[in-house]
Amino acid sequence: MSVFQSGDEQALIAMLRRKLARAQKAREVAEQQLERYSWEIYNANESLRQSLRESERRQAELAYLSEEAATIASSINIYQLLRDTVSLSGEFVEADGGMFLIQSEHGIETKEYGQIWKRRVGWLRDDALFELVISNLPEVGEEEISHWLVLAVENTQAYASQINWLLSLHLKLSAARTAVIVFLSSSELIDEECLFVLDTAREHLVNSIKRRLTDISVNQSNRELKKTVQHLEEARKQLLQTEKMASLGQLAAGVAHEINNPVGYMGANTEILADYVNNFIEVHHHLLSQLQQQGHISAGNYQTLIEQYDLAYEYDDAKELIQNNLEGVQRVKDIINSLKTFSHQGSAEMEPVNLEEVIESALKIVWNQLKYQYTIHKYIAPSLPLVSGNKGKLQQVFVNLFVNAAHAMEDGGELSIYADPVQRGILVRVADTGCGMTEEVKSNLFTPFFTTKGVGEGTGLGLSVSYAILEEHQATIEVASMPGRGSEFTLRFPSRDP
Repeated sequence: MSVFQSGDEQALIAMLRRKLARAQKAREVAEQQLERYSWEIYNANESLRQSLRESERRQAELAYLSEEAATIASSINIYQLLRDTVSLSGEFVEADGGMFLIQSEHGIETKEYGQIWKRRVGWLRDDALFELVISNLPEVGEEEISHWLVLAVENTQAYASQINWLLSLHLKLSAARTAVIVFLSSSELIDEECLFVLDTAREHLVNSIKRRLTDISVNQSNRELKKTVQHLEEARKQLLQTEKMASLGQLAAGVAHEINNPVGYMGANTEILADYVNNFIEVHHHLLSQLQQQGHISAGNYQTLIEQYDLAYEYDDAKELIQNNLEGVQRVKDIINSLKTFSHQGSAEMEPVNLEEVIESALKIVWNQLKYQYTIHKYIAPSLPLVSGNKGKLQQVFVNLFVNAAHAMEDGGELSIYADPVQRGILVRVADTGCGMTEEVKSNLFTPFFTTKGVGEGTGLGLSVSYAILEEHQATIEVASMPGRGSEFTLRFPSRDP
């Protein structure tokens, strides 16, 4: 009887051990899941904090632009405008100190440098700060500089050892006088985005100085004030529309390559033309010497020189080289014009737009991404009716569609573009042979910040911005897609004259 009980006890102990092992395994799994969830929550919080920092930065930028615009729009004189700009911009860029100077053909007009702004260099005497600025101020000559200059400071004085950077902006007041705004910074690095915002404010500042210098009428001042307010409103809206800048960043290398090709052979052609010119100069010197010594030019010697330097061939070749250079210049000009149209927001007013020109310009911008791995099929009906719209915004729509198509066809494929007139409008279809989309992706396609791309590869704003632009133009967009079967976007525009 005791042996039977001992066996039951052993079975019970074994069962309890198994239960304990399962419980321990379940606990380990739960702890692993809890750790994973904790990391996910941590990463989500980090992302939220980053978004908050970005939002606060955008608010600070908008506040700075608004305050600067208010200063520009006021009736203060140029010197007060420059003083206020120094303090506002210096606070925004977190400079240590700054001032404005007036340069003339005789040098620095020292009577104007007394207006010095200090943030963290209160211990530095005005004359010492002025000496430090003058010793590091760049020489720009008579050329008008359209952006801020950033230079490393050569600290020749012990009291200036904390200063690392000098930022300067040169503003033409007249043919002989230039206003220079200068900041000194102890930062290890200069924030490029701050410089971009400063350059935005610089455009308004330049316009304001020109208005004051030309003493325009009060009505003109009011019109410029309305334009400034509109520009600020557009800037506030475009803080959310980062897709255009993201697209330009992604396309910059390709555009640079497209421009570099014609520039390269234009440079080579120019070197050859320089050699030809030297040969013509040599022939000229020989003929001039013969004319001075003999009083006339021998036809035989002339012909010998022509043959010696092969001038007949060089003359014909020079014409061809010049024609090639002109074609290269036109090619670069076409690319730059397309980029200017793309990057320029334009006015809110609608104007007659040729969709064929818009599509061609968009293709020029993204061509370097498409020309190697992709086949382009383009079917545009002749004499398409005009639509009413904003060319730059419509170009942005097609750039987004073409870039998305390229991303959907990572290993190459075919991009088809169709444009046909239909009753009271134009139908445009953009189709690719890419990876296609699921129903879930299609349902969120035009949702802001929704993206299927990896981190850092997309903002999730491209198609939502395109949708808003099309709504503004009273146009519609539909998408048909299946996984592995590609996608087709159908855009329907109302014609300008129904």
